[in-house]
Parts: sequence; C-alpha cells; structure tokens
Amino acid sequence: MKLVKCRISFLCNFVFSRLNSMGNKYMRRGLWLILIGIAFNFLGYYLMEGDEFKYGWAMVIGTVAFGAGFLFVIYSLMRKMDRKAILKDRSETEE
Repeated sequence: MKLVKCRISFLCNFVFSRLNSMGNKYMRRGLWLILIGIAFNFLGYYLMEGDEFKYGWAMVIGTVAFGAGFLFVIYSLMRKMDRKAILKDRSETEE
C-alpha cells in the first residue's frame, strides 16, 4: 500500500510540475480545467453509484469545466498559429 501511495504521489508531482512549467497561460488554464472537469465527472459517477441525488451538480460542473478547458486549449493553439504568422509577415517585410 505504501508503494502505491509513493507512485501516485510521484505521478501527481510530475504532472503538476509539467502543467505549471508551460509557458502559455491559456494552455495551462485549459489543461487544469480539463483535469478538474474529469475529476468532477468521476466524482459524479461515484456519487451516482451510492444513489445520492447530488451527483448531477458534480457532473454539470465537470462538463462545464471540461468544455471551458477544451476551449482554452483551442484558443491557445490559435494564438500560437496567429503569432507565428505575424512574425513571418514581419520578417518578410524587413527583407
């Protein structure tokens, strides 16, 4: 059991350090929201098994967070492509 906790702790530390070291703030926020959304959806499924009526809120929050995170990731990729295009145009006009 102690070995499993150690591996989970190592995995969590590795994932969190990778997410925090990303440069683009929209990508970082998007990935965090995706992870939070997945966690809330798992919480909703767990609460659903216990026949509790509060699982719906967890699943709604999870779905909204996942969707917002997905939009943030797409927006960060669009910003990256747009920035590269602007830099390419500027280099062409300097020549």
